[in-house]
Amino acid sequence: MAKLKPSSVGLALGLFLALIQILRSIVAWLFPNFVAYIIKNLTFNAISIQPPVVTVSSFIIGLVALFAGGLIGGIIFARVYNWAVK
Repeated sequence: MAKLKPSSVGLALGLFLALIQILRSIVAWLFPNFVAYIIKNLTFNAISIQPPVVTVSSFIIGLVALFAGGLIGGIIFARVYNWAVK
């Protein structure tokens, strides 16, 4: 099997998670009550949740954290995969 390039896998996962964060923030900003409704239904009304508030700082912190986590996770995954395939 072909070896994976850790930097490529890390960047791909980091960018994917950043894109998901952007889409999630857009949906939460446009339809805050829908997001709260979905979460309540997923937990069978076990929790009381307010509609989310998307601020610029929370958006940027989430974007940076998800990109960094995806980058590091992708690099670790590729290295472990390459080691296991030997």
